[in-house]
Amino acid sequence: MPQKKFSAIVPVYNVEQYLGDCIDSILRAAEGYDVEVVCVDDGSTDGSGGILDRYSAADPRVKVVRQPNSGEGAARNSGVEAASGEWMVFVDSDDMVRKTLFSTVSEMMRRSPEADLIGYRSMGGDGCDPKWPEGSGSVRDVGIDRAIDDVLVRYCACNFAYRRSVFKDVKFPHNQGGADLAYAAKAFAVSRKCLVTDRREYFYRKRSGSCMRSGLAPGKAAGVIRSNVEMFKALDASGKKVGRAFAIWRADGWLEALPRSILPMRREPEWKDVWELWLDSMSEAAKLGCLLERQRKIARRVAASRSAWAVRLHSLFLSRFGRKGEKDSCSSAGGLT
Repeated sequence: MPQKKFSAIVPVYNVEQYLGDCIDSILRAAEGYDVEVVCVDDGSTDGSGGILDRYSAADPRVKVVRQPNSGEGAARNSGVEAASGEWMVFVDSDDMVRKTLFSTVSEMMRRSPEADLIGYRSMGGDGCDPKWPEGSGSVRDVGIDRAIDDVLVRYCACNFAYRRSVFKDVKFPHNQGGADLAYAAKAFAVSRKCLVTDRREYFYRKRSGSCMRSGLAPGKAAGVIRSNVEMFKALDASGKKVGRAFAIWRADGWLEALPRSILPMRREPEWKDVWELWLDSMSEAAKLGCLLERQRKIARRVAASRSAWAVRLHSLFLSRFGRKGEKDSCSSAGGLT
């Protein structure tokens, strides 16, 4: 089988302290493989642009795309458009990848040439010299006839390699919380086959000020609501099966944890719009066959009454009792390969 070409897509915005570590880690993993590193400078105002210029001048594998500041999702979309690889991986510019990333993905491609999506685990920490734990190397075949309990609970956009021809038209939402998971879910919805391994090939850096660590402001909450609607509608429409753990973990966050975060924002000027958006999203949730019956019931009650009292009563109280001895299955028309 001929060598496959990879495009590593890196959105860059004001990360001069970490950018070198990120690019170096990708180039180390690329040794012996046909890899381009597509760095999208999303209007950086620090020294990140200069760092990119030095790397691209020194190594022809590093390609730089520049655009006005438009957000991480827009930067990733620009990277996909500029990429030429048959396969894509996404790497955030303050994170790193393991030296074995492309060898692991290539081995899984040989194992299952028809796969469109190849997943690997991640680890996190505060240091710049991660100690990579060895996984067992087990590989799981995620097929359309099997409900997946944990893949999308543990895996987000940076945990996959994507066949570009299949996913080039799947877009990241712009400036939207939860965009990573929504993109991964949409990818599952259209993929023909997916393999996942327990090997940890991605390191995300925990740092203050990053998107992952920032609080839930009204604007971000609105983005999370939209991402949940997009994600579950894509999964539901695909006709594939959604794992029970994913339905409980992710949908309960949408139906229960999210309103608990939104209600205390009442003094914020945008609060009413965000609250109305969440209530509207419950009308969408009530129609989703991939959710548990308990969850659809909560959504129907809240959507019908549209009151904060209904949220507290049905979403935060009744659901706790409804889970005891729950026998719902999540095998109805859902959407996770």
